[in-house]
Amino acid sequence: MRAIFIMVGLTLLKLFHWIIYVFGVILILTALRLVLKPSEEVELERNLVLRIARRLIPIMPDYRGAHYFVRWHGRFAATPLLIALLMVESTDLLFASG
Repeated sequence: MRAIFIMVGLTLLKLFHWIIYVFGVILILTALRLVLKPSEEVELERNLVLRIARRLIPIMPDYRGAHYFVRWHGRFAATPLLIALLMVESTDLLFASG
């Protein structure tokens, strides 16, 4: 996903030189928001990625080594390691696009 965003950004820069100012304003506004907004408590239950994952696949309560999926109660289930990976990748995607 990051490569796609980089390629789209490069294409936009080639086609429209003025877009660099738009990208700069977005970066400055994002930095200001991070600096000026007080830190909030993270509510995992409200996270869209986690809610979708819980709806689609059963999630085990504990880790099983380095496995993302294991058999649990006779069917495949995700481990918390997969959820951690999904959260990191979705955050990476969010920051790459914004």
